[in-house]
Amino acid sequence: MYMNQIGQNLKQARTQAGLTQKEVESRLGLRELAMKDYETGRLKLPIDIAAKFAELFKVDLNSLTSTESQKNPVQSRELDLVGQLIHRGDVGFIFLDPVIRAHLEQDTDKIFDHSVFDLLTLDSTEKQKKILATDMLKTFGSLMGADKKISESEMIFFNDLTKDLSLDENVKSISRSFINKHLPDLKHFGQNAALKHFTIWLMFFLAKSDGKICNEEVTYIDECAEMLKVNRSNYLTIKGFFKGWL
Repeated sequence: MYMNQIGQNLKQARTQAGLTQKEVESRLGLRELAMKDYETGRLKLPIDIAAKFAELFKVDLNSLTSTESQKNPVQSRELDLVGQLIHRGDVGFIFLDPVIRAHLEQDTDKIFDHSVFDLLTLDSTEKQKKILATDMLKTFGSLMGADKKISESEMIFFNDLTKDLSLDENVKSISRSFINKHLPDLKHFGQNAALKHFTIWLMFFLAKSDGKICNEEVTYIDECAEMLKVNRSNYLTIKGFFKGWL
């Protein structure tokens, strides 16, 4: 179901760009009939190939990979960081991460009734989810303060996320992480590799929200990935997606 919608988005983006399947395959060095397989959902779309499609078709990656049915799925729009965590029915680029995708495919019947965060924490109690969400926000807060300056876009992200996760009463303790460095607590994530990947993706998107990922932010994200014991090869794949902002 998800890959069918992504395939439709991909086909529409290609045709709007005025390119044939063969022309795309030639420009990107893809094998013959690869585009047909991607557009029909026969072949799962890797994140690095999706990024190349977005650049070639001059569309936003998140709208290209959106799993929500919409009238103009490839219309360029800014990535909604909070929406990826809170909104229901759209896993977007997140679904292209093979670790996250494998986790979400276990509960395909729930995708339109739950947020991505909810889907990744279905086995957790409400108390456990709140503790985890608080830890994640403290981690994001430390990331925001890593370069000693907090942008307006970062504050919007933080405030909206605090409200949507019903953590308003903890905002004072959470905001201390802007100054006092906080690394994520592995025990809140357990063996949930998909949740760890999800956190790293959001950290990179938050870091690039002001247009540039600085060295201090990269160093901090590196530390967090190590603290969460994220597979090194998988981490470098995620990090490589943001090479244009490093």
